[in-house]
Amino acid sequence: METSLNKQSYFLQVKFPILVYHQISQENNPDYSTVAKKMFVSQMRYISRHYHPIQLSKLLEIMARSQPILPRTIVITFDDGYADTFSEAFPILQYYKIPATLFITTGFIDGHTPAPYGAKMLSWNKIKEMQRSGIECGAHTVTHPNLHRLSLKKAMREISQSKNRLEEKLQSPIKTFAYPYGHSRSFSKSTQMLVQKAGYVGACTTLPGWNDSYANPYGLRRISLAKSQIRYFALQFSELLNGKLLPNEAAQIQGVNKKVVRLWKTRYQRLAKRLKRDDFFSPITRLSHY
Repeated sequence: METSLNKQSYFLQVKFPILVYHQISQENNPDYSTVAKKMFVSQMRYISRHYHPIQLSKLLEIMARSQPILPRTIVITFDDGYADTFSEAFPILQYYKIPATLFITTGFIDGHTPAPYGAKMLSWNKIKEMQRSGIECGAHTVTHPNLHRLSLKKAMREISQSKNRLEEKLQSPIKTFAYPYGHSRSFSKSTQMLVQKAGYVGACTTLPGWNDSYANPYGLRRISLAKSQIRYFALQFSELLNGKLLPNEAAQIQGVNKKVVRLWKTRYQRLAKRLKRDDFFSPITRLSHY
């Protein structure tokens, strides 16, 4: 009995990362949110060999039921709805059989809201095709505003109307949400309550760090390792999860600069302390008004 309880406790304490991507490019791009396709391939290959990818809604269901989370569980997410998610990322995800969650800004797809930097966005048909092949869709508002700067009524409209539009077009429940921008000045406890009231089971920020079974589902942290070469990608994963590399992984990253390793350790230790002081990740209470 004691062994069973210890095993259950071990699973409940598992940390898991949620990765965030935006655009995938054929070439190297100086923009921080764009990753070269070649690099994306190496990252997905690494994940397929060493991790257990899962859709965000399925992971949230496991958390809600207090079921054990497998060690090395990971979630892959894409924000906004760029066309290259279909043309560049989707074939790679299919090849490595990696499920992912795509957060859609519906105004970009409908053409009612100008796309960032004039970028080409997905069509509804492309989104439906990805959905049929294991890519889950979540909402990312209608016009991609900073929700914290809106009145609660306007914020609720953005949150709920994007969900309604996605459910209308895709004919399936939309369970997850991502805050536009996602930093600490783009949402609040009140925003989290609105997301819960709108019927979502969880929401992602872009505040960096890992999550565990006890994380507030409406304040999930995400990390961006998009620009990392594979040896640093592997090492950062190890540091983020506060774990040790397996022997076969260690062999893949030989030659990593030891000074860089020490800097990462210091950085993540400081980050962990700062995030503990942040109440975005504590459970939310009932919504009193909006």
